[in-house]
Amino acid sequence: RSSAPCLTQSTWHDWANDAQFADRFHREILESKKQIHAVASSLDRPFAFCLWYYYHKYKPSRKYPILKKVMTKLNEQKHSGECAICGEGGKLLCCETCTDSVSENNYDMDCYFDSYAWHV
Repeated sequence: RSSAPCLTQSTWHDWANDAQFADRFHREILESKKQIHAVASSLDRPFAFCLWYYYHKYKPSRKYPILKKVMTKLNEQKHSGECAICGEGGKLLCCETCTDSVSENNYDMDCYFDSYAWHV
C-alpha cells in the first residue's frame, strides 16, 4: 500500500507562496479553460488545495484578469450567432449543455432538420 503524503497547513503554505507554482497554475488554468480537476491532476496537487488556491491566491492576483478575458471570449464564441453547419445566421437552435467544441453548438433550424434524419 502506498501512503499519501501528510498534508499540513505548512505544506499548503509552502505551495501557495511558491512563485514557480503560481506561474504553473496560471498556465494550467488557461490551458484547461478553468477545469480545476485537470489543473490539480496536471500539477500533482490535491483538488481541495487547487480550489482553495484559485479563490484565495489566484483570483486576487494580477494574472486573473487574463483568465477572465479568455473565458469571456470563449463564452462569446459559444453563442456566436453562426450555424455550425452552414456558417450563416438564421433561427438558431443553441445547445446549452453540449460538450462539443465551443463553436459547434449553434444550428440553423433548417440546416439541422435537413442534415439529420429523424427516426421514429
